Amino acid sequence: MPGLVGIVWNERVDEPLLDKMANSMKHEEWHRVDKYSDSFFSAARVSLGIFNPEAQPIFNEDRTICIFMYGKIYDYEREANELRGRGHQFTVGNDADFCLHSYEEYGRDFVSSLNGSFVLVIYDLKRRQVIIANDRYGFRPLYYATSGGKLLFASEVKAILEDRAFNKELNDETIADFFAFGEILGDKTFFSGVETLPAASVLDYD
Repeated sequence: MPGLVGIVWNERVDEPLLDKMANSMKHEEWHRVDKYSDSFFSAARVSLGIFNPEAQPIFNEDRTICIFMYGKIYDYEREANELRGRGHQFTVGNDADFCLHSYEEYGRDFVSSLNGSFVLVIYDLKRRQVIIANDRYGFRPLYYATSGGKLLFASEVKAILEDRAFNKELNDETIADFFAFGEILGDKTFFSGVETLPAASVLDYD
């Protein structure tokens, strides 16, 4: 399914790897891919071009913070007008733009007031800090792993497996759970080292 992929690394980000990760989730030729890379952070959004079709990432006024988002936020017009009243200038005025300026104004806790189905990634260029968050029910899955000193995240596990440096080892505990209970328990996946971002979570990485 469409969604987000990304790499956070202290060394030069591997752009060919990002392309492989994004292409692994591009199931139709008409699926749109938006990308961004610098020396620390690299991410892409694979989208249907229906909700929030504007190109991502979206930056704040001085281009020190940017956001990738997949999903939808509901009923935020009043809050958006309050942000405008506080001097925030929206670039395109969509859901991702609203989330970006909400983060600027209120910090990471802004996520707790959002009503929607979403996963988002905010990158603070000055602090070299990445924040990943999802909705309270976890409607949009996101998986993450660390490999060779880098953080990998993606909306599908197979995108993470595109990294040749990642040790592709099956998680025996997860397999046992699946055959015993018919489902995967907790935040585990079928691969050791790949975890699911729990619902209503914020992951900080710097």
